[in-house]
Amino acid sequence: MFPNLAAQSGSYLDQQLKAFRGQTRADPDAQAYMWGMASQLSDEEIAALAAHYAAQRPAPGRRGDPQLMAQGRTIFERGVPEKGIPACATCHGDHAQGNGPFPRLAGQHPEYLLKQMLVIQSVLRLAPVMHGVIQDLSRDQMHAVAEYLGSPDAQGSATSR
Repeated sequence: MFPNLAAQSGSYLDQQLKAFRGQTRADPDAQAYMWGMASQLSDEEIAALAAHYAAQRPAPGRRGDPQLMAQGRTIFERGVPEKGIPACATCHGDHAQGNGPFPRLAGQHPEYLLKQMLVIQSVLRLAPVMHGVIQDLSRDQMHAVAEYLGSPDAQGSATSR
């Protein structure tokens, strides 16, 4: 249910904690868990938490079904051109390491990633850019991408810090 924060971009964590604090990240788990916790954090505490988690070693990932991971890798690296869906790597980086406002996905729990994609696709969580990208992905395609991203293969050289 909860993300792995190790090696997540500090700027992304800062942005998300402030969104939780301001109650502008409105997915169901944010409302149930994070709004109350983040409401008590100062900007300095948010910056310190973001720096702490950004400095952690990334999660190693886990192996899943090879065929599913291969399908997910293709979608991550190339997108789904026939549906006009761009490659995930365009925003999230070649090794899913994150890029500015776009989070690190490498080593994330596949269940968490799938849940977030479904929440964004159904617009329970506002993420306009991401919604536009995944609105035409099937649940099976999202599952494949999540399995790939949760594997060591997604991280490539991004696991060494």
